[in-house]
Amino acid sequence: MKNLVKIVLCVAFLGTADCKSQNSQNDMKNEIITIINKFVIAGTERNIAAFDEILHPDFRVVVNQYPTPDKTAIIPSAGYIALMTQKKIGGTAYHTDILHLDVKKHSATVIVLLKTPKNSMQVTFLLVRNKENQWKIISDFAIQNPKV
Repeated sequence: MKNLVKIVLCVAFLGTADCKSQNSQNDMKNEIITIINKFVIAGTERNIAAFDEILHPDFRVVVNQYPTPDKTAIIPSAGYIALMTQKKIGGTAYHTDILHLDVKKHSATVIVLLKTPKNSMQVTFLLVRNKENQWKIISDFAIQNPKV
């Protein structure tokens, strides 16, 4: 009888721990989706101040085959903000579809399809969780007009 009680308690405890872990994972995914949506809205509105709370200080944009097919551009945060300020990028409202979201401890990968009536862009975001447990976007890799 004593062993049966121990087994029941162990199963109940493990089930609770598993539920808490699942809730924690879902909470992290919801936080990450919120950050991605804030990023998209900030770009639409060209809201530079909003980027301060969602971008990692070492944020980079990777653009393959730019400015020519044999080049790859890596644009640091300051360059990205400058392009936004100069209205060379941003200002477009997108419909956002999360295609993939993977979280491993303090790192996450999110693949998002951003769509307008005329075109689309598939973006792979890499996020890291800082010591304050805040998710920050550290990298943005976009493919224009993907065939999804």
